[in-house]
Amino acid sequence: MKARRCASPGTRLRDVWRAVIARSRCVAGPLAAVQPDRAILTSLTVLALTAVAIPLPALALERIYLVRHAEKLDGWPQQQELDAYWPLSVAGTERAQRLAQRLADKGIVAVYASPTTRALATGLPLSLQVGCPLSASAATTDTAAVSSFLSGLLAQHAGPARAVLVVGHANTIPMMLRALGATHACDEQLGIVKESWGDGIQGFDGLWTVELRGEGCARFQRETLP
Repeated sequence: MKARRCASPGTRLRDVWRAVIARSRCVAGPLAAVQPDRAILTSLTVLALTAVAIPLPALALERIYLVRHAEKLDGWPQQQELDAYWPLSVAGTERAQRLAQRLADKGIVAVYASPTTRALATGLPLSLQVGCPLSASAATTDTAAVSSFLSGLLAQHAGPARAVLVVGHANTIPMMLRALGATHACDEQLGIVKESWGDGIQGFDGLWTVELRGEGCARFQRETLP
């Protein structure tokens, strides 16, 4: 069996031209093949553009917001197997509510969080307020998967999407910022500091905005939440 060959743009254009000429002879007689009227020219233009145009992907998502989970409850057992269930404190719950108010009118279409109680509880008020889905994703904490996860957000939210929120941790916020293109030159403005275990952020009051259409450090902003 011979391999199927795709027609080149030039071949397809010739086919379009033949089709238009054939149509012109049926509609207006042989002379239309030499001097096609405006309707025929319009048809040729539309068909030719259809034949050769290659649709470019639209960058539907405008920005990604990143936030660390809010304050944790004091006195939680320190066993590793219980860490994922560590809930928010009263102050953390209140901060999550303020986060929802801050982002309520920012076009959030989805909230993602690490699969931990504290991260999910931080994103829940916003999800409920704007009526968007809340999803747990282990990829937000996986250095090998985070880049694919973030780039996949563009495809997942094609259409009228504007922004998403990702709730992370002190060590994963810098990881995600790096994956989105933040260099060490941006560290000071983003509040990224060197910890004994690597890049980190301090406190629970930061909100990071990543403009997907920007360039360099100007794409990234850090604001302080009340």
